[in-house]
Amino acid sequence: MKNDTIPCHHKDCPEKFHPIGTDFCPNTGNPLFERKFDQKNKFQSFLIKFLICLTAILSIVIVLLLKNCDLKNILDKIPYHRQLTSPLKSKFYNNTLETTFILIKPSEFEMGSPDHENGRNIDEIQKRISIQQHFYIMATEITQKQWYKLMGTKPWQGKNYTIEGDNYPATNISWNDCQEFIDKLNQKENTKKYRLPLEAEWEFVCRAGTITRFNWGEKIDCSKANFGNGLLEDKCNDNNTGQIKDVTSYAPNKWGIYNMHGNVWEWCNENYLNPKTNEKTSYKITRGGGWHSNPNLCRSANRGKCRPEQRLNDQGFRLISEI
Repeated sequence: MKNDTIPCHHKDCPEKFHPIGTDFCPNTGNPLFERKFDQKNKFQSFLIKFLICLTAILSIVIVLLLKNCDLKNILDKIPYHRQLTSPLKSKFYNNTLETTFILIKPSEFEMGSPDHENGRNIDEIQKRISIQQHFYIMATEITQKQWYKLMGTKPWQGKNYTIEGDNYPATNISWNDCQEFIDKLNQKENTKKYRLPLEAEWEFVCRAGTITRFNWGEKIDCSKANFGNGLLEDKCNDNNTGQIKDVTSYAPNKWGIYNMHGNVWEWCNENYLNPKTNEKTSYKITRGGGWHSNPNLCRSANRGKCRPEQRLNDQGFRLISEI
């Protein structure tokens, strides 16, 4: 090899060397030569592209196969799969108190009521609310059985207009009592996920995608909720007994949640804000109305308030379970 030449590796070329500066073989017209490392880089690039295409094809095949098989039945055969999978896979679950929680998905809704709504109060200011996290909520109010199982007390016992029974709502429960219940339940299950619902969460669940006065429509219907029969209200005397009822006495809303209208008022987590000054008060928010409430007080947008230490025979609660 001379210093002023470069090698040619093409088999069809009779010459082994060409002058420096020659880009193509004068005999074959091909590039003068390829270094071995250039060939290696081209092969690696081809291999990477091939693997990417292969991965994409396999992913499509797997998705198509999963659509045509019963994945739930397969998982049911795997021990403890429920504990190993994300809670978002379950539309509901039961906790240690045999309480059913329903999964609620994030969305937006109009909280409050329009100016023309019949029975509207000035504190029902309408605003767009975004629920940004999944959460679970109890399908029913806390029952007397569930309260007694955890707390070992019966605050409702001997109180007027109260019926005792495993599946009746626990009443005469203050907001402070709720906090004791929550602390004890969280401790029992070694978690911090249980709490009272925020007011926006409560109304979001109550409406279940509706924009009407009640989650069944605009009109008062005494056959759909336990309200309107008490000392100051008799609109539903022919339908309701004037007492609390079983927590599943009426059909649930579209999301499977019972008694969001009537039966017992339900505590929310926050303090009530003065609608004129927007200042926090010492009262806690209550929602839903009770068995003896005027039906207008049981509308989806209606807001109530009580002192946190107050215990009433139409006052109960349900819980949120955070994810």
